[in-house]
Amino acid sequence: FFFSSRRRHTRCSGVSWARRCVQETGTWGQYIIVILIDKKMFYILLTLIIVVSCQEPPIWPDEWEALFVEQSFTESEGATLGQYHYSNKKNAEVIIRHDGQFNSYCKSVHQNESTPCIHVVRDEKRYLYFPDLKDCCYCCQGEGCG
Repeated sequence: FFFSSRRRHTRCSGVSWARRCVQETGTWGQYIIVILIDKKMFYILLTLIIVVSCQEPPIWPDEWEALFVEQSFTESEGATLGQYHYSNKKNAEVIIRHDGQFNSYCKSVHQNESTPCIHVVRDEKRYLYFPDLKDCCYCCQGEGCG
């Protein structure tokens, strides 16, 4: 049980006590001061958190595309430019890499070849197309693949 009296064991009460702790120790008491004195800021932050958490999540468009730079830190370090195209309507995505040697899927088919590689994913089935080599293959299917 916690027992408390009206008079503390110090000459001061509440905020003054915390202020004195800061002056004496200069460490943990600083955080107590912020909490005890700045109740107004606490309520502002609390209100902000509630407002932000009550907002609806953003709705992605049915189709979109983006450019990217992909950096690889595996045994074959390097970077490549690419494009990502997504269609929710068609349940498909196309990922174009200007150099497939830095992607694990692409290099599993054509190891250490600096050639463009295009991933076509539809209904959780992934196909790889290498336009410069005029080569296409089925890659994989299922969770983690599509």
